[in-house]
Parts: sequence; structure tokens; C-alpha cells
Amino acid sequence: MSIFLGLGSNIGNRLFYLKQSLIYLQSEYLVEVKKVSRLYLTEPEGLEHEKSPGSFLNLVCQVETKLTAQELLRACLEIENRLGRKREQPSLDNLLNLSNNLSSNLSNNPQYKKSSRKIDIDLLYFRDLVLKTEELTIPHPRAKKRAFVLFPLAEIVDFNWRDPVEKLEIETLKKKLVNSPSFKVDPKNKLTKI
Repeated sequence: MSIFLGLGSNIGNRLFYLKQSLIYLQSEYLVEVKKVSRLYLTEPEGLEHEKSPGSFLNLVCQVETKLTAQELLRACLEIENRLGRKREQPSLDNLLNLSNNLSSNLSNNPQYKKSSRKIDIDLLYFRDLVLKTEELTIPHPRAKKRAFVLFPLAEIVDFNWRDPVEKLEIETLKKKLVNSPSFKVDPKNKLTKI
């Protein structure tokens, strides 16, 4: 089984932030980037409180590393910080000290608001690890609910890959998402390959 990261950016030079994140992962954290999906342009979700948030560029990459899941999460948070990711709550120092999983635990906190960001790096899958702690949840708890994760992931997974929780293949996960009542197709192409 492989390790998959989801990257997204909707501020500034989005392509630069995505590329630079991959460069930092390889050059400074001993992470080998094996495969990278095409870029997807997606409309922001959960940013209704912002005035004119920009569209996201998203991708998914397959990586290999000797780091543990917690160490890889810490590296991702450090890269986000280095590239200028701003967070309002809690402080980045607290996040780094706790190795907190932003996307699974913070966004469930009603005091935490999502915001536009230069870079967002989510740890989606870590081999066949299934983990739920206060600090980290793997697989990412919303990976299977996000078209901007499943569609690029489908481009790069091996043909025999299965979600470690549901034991379903990627095409089955995509069909479940598309057929779910929460899936919306925007007439302006909410999910667009570029």
C-alpha cells in the first residue's frame, strides 16, 4: 500500500505553492514523490464567509518515506508554515507541538473557520493504516466525500488499491460519491481538470 497526500491552494501563485511543497517534501524531509495527478480546478467549499475566495488548484500525489504518519504530518504542517499558510485558531506552534490533524479535528470545532490558503497539505492515506487519535485520523475522514480527492486519486492508484476501511476500489468509491445526495454537479463545472 502507498501513501497519498492531497494538496490545494487558492491564494497567489497557486501552481508555485503546489510545486514548492513537492520540492520541500523531497529535498528536506526524505519523502520520495512517486506519482502526481493532473491539476484540478475546484470551487472553494466552506468559505462563504469570505468575500470572493479564489478557486483552488488541487492535486493528489503518491509518496514513499521512512517517516511515521505523525512525522509526515509534522513535515506537511512545517511546509505549510514555511510557505506562508496563515491560521487563526489554534496557533501553529500548538499544532506543531501536538502534531494535530487540521483537516479532521479542527474543522469539526465550531470556533474554527476555514479560510483561503496558500497551501493545504492533507495526509489522505498512509499505507493500510487505520488510525483515530486526538492528533491524527487516517484515512482522512472526508477523503471519500471529496471529488477533488477521489478523482485525482483515481489517476494514480494501482489497479488493486482498496480503501483500508471500506475495502472498496477507487471506482466504487467514486460511484458512491457521485450517487450520494450530497454530491452536486455545478453547471459551471465545479470540478474541472486542467
